[in-house]
Amino acid sequence: MYGSGSLTRDQFNALIAHGNYPKLADYLHGEHPGTKFIAAGQKNYAVYSSNGPTGDISVTFSSRNFDCDGDGTNNWRGPTGFNVPAYISSPTCGRFYVDSATSLSYGTATTPPAWMYPLDGNRFAVGFDPAHRGGDVWTAEAGMAMMEHEPWSGMLLTLGSIDKASHMWGGITDDGVYPPGSPEEQAHLRFIARTADEQVGRLIAKLRDLGQLDETLVVLTTDHAGQPATHFNGVNQAGRGDFNWYYGATQNGTFLAPSPSLQPLLDTGNVRFTYQDSAIRTWLTDTSDAAKRSAAQAMATLPDVIATYRLDGRRYRLVTADRRAMTRDERSWWARHGREIVNTMAAPYAADVVGLLRDNTSYGVAGDHGGAQRPVQEIPIVFYGADVGSRDSRRPLRTVDILPTVLREMGMRARAGLDGHAVTLPHGHGH
Repeated sequence: MYGSGSLTRDQFNALIAHGNYPKLADYLHGEHPGTKFIAAGQKNYAVYSSNGPTGDISVTFSSRNFDCDGDGTNNWRGPTGFNVPAYISSPTCGRFYVDSATSLSYGTATTPPAWMYPLDGNRFAVGFDPAHRGGDVWTAEAGMAMMEHEPWSGMLLTLGSIDKASHMWGGITDDGVYPPGSPEEQAHLRFIARTADEQVGRLIAKLRDLGQLDETLVVLTTDHAGQPATHFNGVNQAGRGDFNWYYGATQNGTFLAPSPSLQPLLDTGNVRFTYQDSAIRTWLTDTSDAAKRSAAQAMATLPDVIATYRLDGRRYRLVTADRRAMTRDERSWWARHGREIVNTMAAPYAADVVGLLRDNTSYGVAGDHGGAQRPVQEIPIVFYGADVGSRDSRRPLRTVDILPTVLREMGMRARAGLDGHAVTLPHGHGH
């Protein structure tokens, strides 16, 4: 077993190549030979999984390999990835190198609940050094440099700071106001959301200045939504994030300090690995149907669990449901979408047992993702570009609908077998 967040680029490429499915880069290369597909962002797994083996340029942060301030300690991150352009990587300690000292945490390392998943320098924070700005500014400026220099046909820019802040503080519960220009301000959601919004504006302005906007389709979306853990079942201590999320030994990480809340499940003696955020997903050693039922029954006794499922081939079957523990809204949403959402995970290698949780509940950190709750599942999906009208499509989309919709809008034919469906966008005059 592997923790996917710690996979290398080569490992992601092997998975993607084994799946033998076309990426957006493949479609664009076929339609526009000689052009490049580019991905950039602070989180390397977001960059590597999006770009795949046929992507042309990947730019993300390295480990702390550089001493750019001369203090004798390698605590700066620089650009790394695949085919990183020289104007990004050179000179060493130039603009795209940022201070990432773990001691530079903007107070998050010693303040609950952020201390479970604190900032580590300017990987997600912008910082105060105008020559080495980090966070979403780093990603946007790397993207703009490549827009200017490369013959690109597709680009993914992943702005990771708002995810970090929402995990640390709980998202909508992080509503404080802090002195402008203070370290505290940089660590909180108001500043980070405003900064992300500014970067989107800068990217649009750059496309316009380069004369590329009228031939570009911009898609603004996110990998997940989230909710605050007003019911928290992890351990609220410094550095607990990974140990709250994971229990078990994998090929690229060992996590054997579980939250006490998990103990009834662990007492079955049959847990190979378990991952829990705003849902619980558990892989078993004994995967017989009887063992799955037994584990699901044990999981049902954990705090805030409302329903459990066992894997049966390529679908999940309900084992327990505590409808009395659900509010009316929770019960309505679960009845309409619970099984549908759980079944998106179903595969021979998927978790053997899954537990769904009440709203506003987490086992991981202060704000979390991963569950079937309505606040976690509803995300923004915005298409912007020439001839795309401003009217809301007024129909639900899923993330898997984005690729076929992009292909249709750009006049490309999707290959058979895509999970999603193309949606006809409302068209109008101008942007």
